[in-house]
Amino acid sequence: MDLVRKLIERIQNVDNEKVQALSVINKLDSLLKRRNMIAHNPWLIWIDLGQEILMTEIHDASKSMDKQIAKETLNLEKIKQFTEETQIIVSELKSALASLTKIVRGF
Repeated sequence: MDLVRKLIERIQNVDNEKVQALSVINKLDSLLKRRNMIAHNPWLIWIDLGQEILMTEIHDASKSMDKQIAKETLNLEKIKQFTEETQIIVSELKSALASLTKIVRGF
């Protein structure tokens, strides 16, 4: 994302479009921590015998167990929300970059 950010910042005379594109990139940057947690940590699956349901969570292996449970646990619903949010932001980025590309190419 840093390379894309630098390329956008170099474009001249398109301040509104640059602001929009950089804003979307900032949104994506804010998702990186959750993305890294999902991609690089174990997915725990177990049966909750009290509720008789299958449980799933991702725990950040780099955190201590106490902090991990309190602050760094993702369940399936949170992962679905992350995926939906990411899809929306990626769509916004495509649109913002398409606008910049048209301007730079002179269309």
